[in-house]
Amino acid sequence: MQRFGRLQQDVENCLRKLVAFGIARRAPGTPAQYEAARPGDSAAARLLDGFLAEQGVVNLEYELKPNQPEPRPVARAPSQL
Repeated sequence: MQRFGRLQQDVENCLRKLVAFGIARRAPGTPAQYEAARPGDSAAARLLDGFLAEQGVVNLEYELKPNQPEPRPVARAPSQL
């Protein structure tokens, strides 16, 4: 249970950072809700455009790690293939 003890705080910190960077904004109302935003800063907008242009690819192969009994799927961006 301790693993999830900080989950809400971690999510709130992440949302604060997204708002500070300009790619999210808090929507009016309660409870707190957030929506996507276009950054006003041109450099941040270019970074966002580059990120959105690169679609992730789910690789159906499995990657085995030492001492890991079960395989897990690996998702990679096209630039990592």
